[in-house]
Amino acid sequence: MDFSSNFRRILWMAVAVFAFAGTAQAYEVARVMTSGKINVYRNGQLTQVLQANAPLPEGALLKPERDCVVRLENVYMVARAGSEFGVHNESRPVQVAVNKGTVYFAVNQSTGQMVFHTPAGSVTTQQFRIQAAVEGTLKGFVTVSGQTASLGVIEGGAMMVSTPDGEQLITSGNQITLAQADITGQGSGQIDNAADKAATSRKIPTETLINAGVLGMFAGAAVWMLDSTSDDNTKPAPASPATP
Repeated sequence: MDFSSNFRRILWMAVAVFAFAGTAQAYEVARVMTSGKINVYRNGQLTQVLQANAPLPEGALLKPERDCVVRLENVYMVARAGSEFGVHNESRPVQVAVNKGTVYFAVNQSTGQMVFHTPAGSVTTQQFRIQAAVEGTLKGFVTVSGQTASLGVIEGGAMMVSTPDGEQLITSGNQITLAQADITGQGSGQIDNAADKAATSRKIPTETLINAGVLGMFAGAAVWMLDSTSDDNTKPAPASPATP
């Protein structure tokens, strides 16, 4: 992997989002941005191909060919090229489904609960404990490989989360890993307790941080997050993002 090229690409994404944030209106805040193509699937069918800034396709499965940015109110995400994910923003809590790949996110003090759906089960963020700092943001990620998923905090505080195995606190520099034992395709989200893989906690591997170029990715996110305001509008009942 060409780290310098990868870093510059992610840095461009962050700068572009920061510039765009200054002109976006509240009702347009759910946006997606890419420097390549994003294939949009609904009910397993390709329904749309995005190649520029666009409103976020709610509840659809997104397959970006290059890194892409998703900007919500009080949530900023970068999905890596080749990922398969969906976002349901018209519900509270915000729900993010990751079937494959890695999605990085930044949240602030006004961010409410989030639910991350993965092949290994769902994880709900009960509380973001953000450190008092100039940036005022917590940076984290969710990554999925096969039937294994990891959720971690890169920096900025800690997350109290609920997993199929109970509640856990994820502190800066650490991640939890879940693995599904019985692949039945029924969405049971059962955890492989027998193999002692249930929400195991460990340090974030160094290569995860290097390969992502996280410092560049969040170059513009912090300032934008400080300017974001909470959404007090009434939202529909929660619903999971679409799956292929």
